[in-house]
Amino acid sequence: MNKSIFLTSAARCGTHWVENILAYVLDLKIGLKRYIPNSDGRIFYNDEDYIEALKKEEEEKSGGFIYSAHIALNLLAPIIKFVNIIMLIRDPRDICISAAYFKLKNEKYEKKKFEQCLRKLLFDGGPNIDFNISSVKDKILKKTLYYEDMIKDSYGSLINVLDFFNYNYDKDRLKNGIEKYTFETLSKGRKPGEEDKSNHYRKGIIGDWKNYLSKEQNKEFCEKHKDLMKGWGYNE
Repeated sequence: MNKSIFLTSAARCGTHWVENILAYVLDLKIGLKRYIPNSDGRIFYNDEDYIEALKKEEEEKSGGFIYSAHIALNLLAPIIKFVNIIMLIRDPRDICISAAYFKLKNEKYEKKKFEQCLRKLLFDGGPNIDFNISSVKDKILKKTLYYEDMIKDSYGSLINVLDFFNYNYDKDRLKNGIEKYTFETLSKGRKPGEEDKSNHYRKGIIGDWKNYLSKEQNKEFCEKHKDLMKGWGYNE
C-alpha cells in the first residue's frame, strides 16, 4: 500500500485537479475532507480537529489515502510521519483573480463589485495571501509543485514529484490520468482560455492577472508582498 499524500495549498490553485490525478495514478482513496460532509457526516471547521482526525485515520489504516486542504504547513507537524506533503503553489496575483470570481460566482456579474472584491483580496490580505506568506517561511519537509509547471508540462511535473517520494508507478497510467483529468474534461468541454465565470474550473490558464491589473496595481501588489513574490520566485 502506498504511503498517503497530503496536498496543501491556498485556495484556487488547482488542488482538486492534482488530487484526482495522483489518486488515480497511485490508486489512493480520497481521505477525510474538511468542509464537505464525510461518509459519517463529519465536517471539520477547526484545523486542529481535522488534523487530529486525520492522524487517527492514518494510525488505524496505515496509508492508501490522499488528503487535500488549505492548511498552513506549520499545523501539519503531527501527521508528517504518516504522509508525504506536497505544496501546490500558484502566482498570488492569479489566485486573487480566481478567488474574486469564486466569491461572486452566485451573483450577477457587475464590474464595479468585482473590482472592489479583487482590490480587497489583493491589498487587504485574506486567507489566500496569509496562507502563502506563512508557508514561505516554514521549513517543514515538503515537495513544492507549481501550478504553472502543471499547465505547461503535467507529465514531467508529476514524475518529478513521484520520483522525489520514491513511489512506484506506471508511466502509461500517469499519462492516462493526466488525459482523464484535463481542463477540457473537468470543465465539461471548454478549452483552456474559454471562460465561464460561474464555473469552479473558470479559465485554466496562467498569467490571467495581466488582463485585470494595471501597471500601477501590479507594482503596488509586488511591493506590498515582495517577500512572498521573491519567496516563490515570481517576478513583477
